[in-house]
Amino acid sequence: MVGVDATAPALQAVEEGTLLGTVLNDAKNQGKATFDLAFALAKGEDVTKAGWEIADGKYVWVPYQMVTKENYTQFK
Repeated sequence: MVGVDATAPALQAVEEGTLLGTVLNDAKNQGKATFDLAFALAKGEDVTKAGWEIADGKYVWVPYQMVTKENYTQFK
């Protein structure tokens, strides 16, 4: 079983071996992507040149970090 957001209980479960892993969604870069795209739109610019991968013309992909037993201590 895996989870999302790398919460403290999830990290504890990874440490104990009761959760295989979790995913840390990058809130800082999600916010930056939102700002960058909104700013480009406000200036009338092409959002595809704002520096973010846009799939199907509507999905913005922000990298995530996989958290496992091997690296969970980095996220405590």
